Amino acid sequence: MIDTDKYKGHTEGPWDANAPLGIYLKVGQTISAADAQLIADAPLLLEEVKRLREENDKLVKAVEEDNKILKKHIGIIGEIHFLEWAGKTHPVWLDNLKEGYKRHKEAKKNEIKE
Repeated sequence: MIDTDKYKGHTEGPWDANAPLGIYLKVGQTISAADAQLIADAPLLLEEVKRLREENDKLVKAVEEDNKILKKHIGIIGEIHFLEWAGKTHPVWLDNLKEGYKRHKEAKKNEIKE
């Protein structure tokens, strides 16, 4: 993780990178230590942005996959409740189905912790 405290007090953007010297400075203005550090760390900051984007993409995919699984489980639970309401289930079968669902849910929790 990058220590962003070292950039406190930097000149607020936007900066003009198309100026003749690369960065626009007003007459008499100098680059502060925070600005110099920000400029020097630009490649590091860019790499961190890329890394975070990759991680974000992985998390989005994981959430999408979990949502598919969740929708499936919601459907199963709805069916269980309907069957219970309709009195069309065998108690042993229903208990086995509920136990299987609990085991699967617990396995997903453990998978997330790892």
